[in-house]
Amino acid sequence: MRCGQCAGCHAINCGTCRFCKDMPQFGGRGIMRQSCEKRKCEVIAAEEEVKAEERRVEREAADKVRQ
Repeated sequence: MRCGQCAGCHAINCGTCRFCKDMPQFGGRGIMRQSCEKRKCEVIAAEEEVKAEERRVEREAADKVRQ
């Protein structure tokens, strides 16, 4: 769920990114069903970066064990 407080949550659709072009309001078919790239929640993005870093560290540790 979005935080509803960051700049990304309060931004408007840009109308030019690939996700906006897919939206019916901009003439797309609505297949992707993703929010505008400018409207990504900054809190969620930061959490995803932390999780990605943790997975990278775990993979490196597993690779060392294999060697």
